[in-house]
Amino acid sequence: MTFKKIEEITGVLSSTASDIWRHTLANARNARIAASTILSSSPTTSTGPPASTGPPASAGPPASTGPPVSTSPPVSTSPSVSTSPPVSTSPPASRPPIGTLTFFRPPPPTSLSVATTCCTPPHTGIPLPSGPCIPTSIPALSASSLSDKEFSLIELITASVLDSALKSGQPPSLSKEEKDELVKFIKKDFTTWRMTLCDIHREAGLSHVSDSTIYHALGERGIGAYQELFKFILDGENKKNCAAYCEHCILWQPVEQWANYAFTDEMSIEIGGLYGPCFVWREKSEKWEDDYVGAKKKQEASIMCWGMISYGWKGPFWVWESETEKEKARATKDIINYNDNCGEEESHLNTAWQALEEWKELRIRELSNAREARILATITGIKIKTTQSWRGKKYKIKKLKRGDSHRVDSWRYVTCLAQPLLWPACRARKLDNPDFILMEDNAPAHNSDFTNYERKRGDS
Repeated sequence: MTFKKIEEITGVLSSTASDIWRHTLANARNARIAASTILSSSPTTSTGPPASTGPPASAGPPASTGPPVSTSPPVSTSPSVSTSPPVSTSPPASRPPIGTLTFFRPPPPTSLSVATTCCTPPHTGIPLPSGPCIPTSIPALSASSLSDKEFSLIELITASVLDSALKSGQPPSLSKEEKDELVKFIKKDFTTWRMTLCDIHREAGLSHVSDSTIYHALGERGIGAYQELFKFILDGENKKNCAAYCEHCILWQPVEQWANYAFTDEMSIEIGGLYGPCFVWREKSEKWEDDYVGAKKKQEASIMCWGMISYGWKGPFWVWESETEKEKARATKDIINYNDNCGEEESHLNTAWQALEEWKELRIRELSNAREARILATITGIKIKTTQSWRGKKYKIKKLKRGDSHRVDSWRYVTCLAQPLLWPACRARKLDNPDFILMEDNAPAHNSDFTNYERKRGDS
């Protein structure tokens, strides 16, 4: 079976299957060579009878002037202490183990009564005598002498070849402690959640590894780069109001209806901020947590802009600047004067209101309702409460208290924007279009008592 066929059947890449095959074959070859080396180095024990039971034969007179050659002692059944294997006249009882080859020599015409070994060192000059079957161990096998076709499937998949023990290999680039510190760094604050890999590489002190190593280390801990999701900052009541308004205006045409409206709003722009798709480092289960959704929290310096638009028309545009200390001091002085005059202004307005026909008609109507309620109470015995607003005050001027100096409060909105820019533009727009309507949201600066009072006073 080819590696390509293996890839089609199992889904394992052919290159991976080839690497596994080469690794397994090398392990099997090394295992056989190791076994051959062990068997060739172990002593061989002869189990056959001795070659001769008679007395040792005499070697006769020496053939030369050299020292006489002594005969070999009779072979016993005990293991030989010499380096040469003992001679046995009996054939081997079983197939020799792997790594040992046995040579069988035919007996000579005149057999010797003395068995000699074939392992006489060559430097003695004595020729190798002929003899019966002599088992001889050859050196261990080499890797080049083994063919890939000599291994069976059982030998390739044996446990000693497919060793599952972990190899040392290359040490991991990041230790467990470094990975823990990396996760702790990522979850630190708003800035680290949105860092790029390059910034993490530098700020986390991991300059010795690559960006891909950091990415894979975070993936091991279940942290990935997900696109930031945006969640509207509206509660249930606001959603209902917006839906009802849209249903009411669904059939409006730009020229006929929307041209009568002008819209104003503020926008805070972060200098150097990113607008568009943004990615955050988070776990999969942290999708809708407040720290990871797009309720943008600005971190750098920002500027506040204000604008006014309508269909086919652009109104004034204003950029808020930081309030200086001189402006704060002047505003504090003016607010104190305003609060001191609140009581007098309120009394003056209510006195003027009571002199109008509006107040007189309201008084007559509410007194009549009170008389009818008393008559019904005497008949039914049930008291009914009635409103007597003519006794109260139509104008109530509350004292002004400045808000956060870092934000646009009602004082700055009225004195810096509404009075010099917005309201004059609305008056000019109303002259061109009597059906003109200004739309503002319910921001505190737009709907405060001070703003509403100044707006009514300006209209009058």
